[in-house]
Amino acid sequence: MSERYQELLDVAKKEIELADHLLYVTYPMIKETKFMLAISEHVIKAANLALHALLEFERTYKRIEPFSTNFAVMISTYRNKVEQFYNFDQKFYRLLNKLQEIQRVGTESMMRFKRGEKYVLANQDYKLTTIDFESVKRYSNLTKNFVVIVSSLMQKV
Repeated sequence: MSERYQELLDVAKKEIELADHLLYVTYPMIKETKFMLAISEHVIKAANLALHALLEFERTYKRIEPFSTNFAVMISTYRNKVEQFYNFDQKFYRLLNKLQEIQRVGTESMMRFKRGEKYVLANQDYKLTTIDFESVKRYSNLTKNFVVIVSSLMQKV
């Protein structure tokens, strides 16, 4: 029987593959800047699912207590309980925080507009977050590395 964490990880892998396809195949054909937001949502979902899988894995082996599935809470749990145990690079923590910020601003944004090759989101306080091809590509590659590392940790058991 497949464990819950393995199912989450499988969905994360599919999400990152979809994001890669959209980023490297579909986007170059259509060149629509608004599309960056959709691609970033797949990257965010993949990171969220991989993080959830990692925490479920830790929970299954009773190394952490039950946790909330809120993205911000899972990031905090990761930082406090899991990151040092597995000696994860701090870039993954920064990535998770940045993706969580993009997700929050994306849902709360009062204004969205295109500026050149960038897509700009503004929240109520007019704090701007920009999304462009290079940043989404960087987030996607880091998320892919995170998914691969989480997968390899689960393979060892």
